[in-house]
Amino acid sequence: MLKKIILSLSLVSATAFAADNTPDYYTGFQLGYGNTQNSSANLTLNHQAVSLIPNKHSGVAGRLFVGYAVSSFYAMEMGLEKYNSATWHTTIGGQSIADTSLSLYGADIAMRFSWINQSAFSVYNTLGLTYILANYGSYSDAFQLNKARYFLRPEMGVGGNYNVTNNTQINVAYRHVFSRGHLNSAVNASNSGDYLPTIGLASIGVIYNF
Repeated sequence: MLKKIILSLSLVSATAFAADNTPDYYTGFQLGYGNTQNSSANLTLNHQAVSLIPNKHSGVAGRLFVGYAVSSFYAMEMGLEKYNSATWHTTIGGQSIADTSLSLYGADIAMRFSWINQSAFSVYNTLGLTYILANYGSYSDAFQLNKARYFLRPEMGVGGNYNVTNNTQINVAYRHVFSRGHLNSAVNASNSGDYLPTIGLASIGVIYNF
């Protein structure tokens, strides 16, 4: 009797495993519109009034990623990002100098939770951490802020996949990286690691499931 029960459970488990056609591994890319909510700053540096006014805060951005689907409703992802650049119109003592720039790169790990999962489409949320490289650049003898800084920041996202084939999906997503600090602190070269603007990325992409 016990052998029959074990055999029956084994057959049920095998059938359930065969019915679960969730792809294990996937990879993809996302390309879209990035936005940095860079703030302004007005302060005194070396006895001179310094003003930074946001000049550019949006542009093309993208992400490459790989993931592993633990189940139909849960997956883990790792990605590499190139965010849009930001610039500030900069003046010292009322005279304009070269713009101050900020270039942003990221590497993240995130959990993906699918709360709607249909045969044709799915909708999900992501929650994770991203490691940001921020390159500040100002090329004036009077005002130098040429530094690379690193930040570990939380990120959240929402997205949806449309199943084109069993292996290929069209992806639409939005990713949000939380800010840190204040620009006034960043202008002081010794404390430039105190500031990272909020980063957003709205994108469309393609996912391939192995």
